[in-house]
Amino acid sequence: MNRHFWVKDVPFNAILVENLRTLEHMASFLGKEDDEHFCKLNIDLVSAAMREHLFADGAYWSAVAMTEYEPLRVATWAHFVPLFADLYTPEEARTLVDNELLNEETFWGPHGIRTVSRKEKSYRPDGYWRGSVWMAPHWFIYKGLMRYGFSEEARLVRERSVALIERGGFREYFDPETGEGYGAHNFTWGALVADMT
Repeated sequence: MNRHFWVKDVPFNAILVENLRTLEHMASFLGKEDDEHFCKLNIDLVSAAMREHLFADGAYWSAVAMTEYEPLRVATWAHFVPLFADLYTPEEARTLVDNELLNEETFWGPHGIRTVSRKEKSYRPDGYWRGSVWMAPHWFIYKGLMRYGFSEEARLVRERSVALIERGGFREYFDPETGEGYGAHNFTWGALVADMT
């Protein structure tokens, strides 16, 4: 069995970059210069590799197939995770938020952010990760919006997240069009709304 990833995933790598930043700050605080340098080097390497291989057409981020770096061109919530890791320029971030995140024809649903664009053939509002709303993506996007100073947009994400939990409880995922909860009850990801402040 091959021991490598078949897909280079945007959220996985963006979260890695942000985790390395946290470790870099911890190493600096503890006076561990070698560890701090290691983290900084890897932040730069992973960020550069992501820009080279995952930044599709100079506009949005896409997962790629392992060996040929062939983009998997499906518009998903992965476009927004680089906001969390501060990987967009301010101009790129503003364009992304205005043209995609807040666009009701793509990601912005009446009850939250769709995990797959409404324009995709695979979009299913009641489907498992095919458009349904999940609290973990909402949390990453909320944190990214705050990082870039998009506090009004972040407030909208928080309000829709809280409304879903108040209406349907701590469900695993939700229909972005109706707000109906699906999957497991008492799903802990819903508690992430408490950290959207």
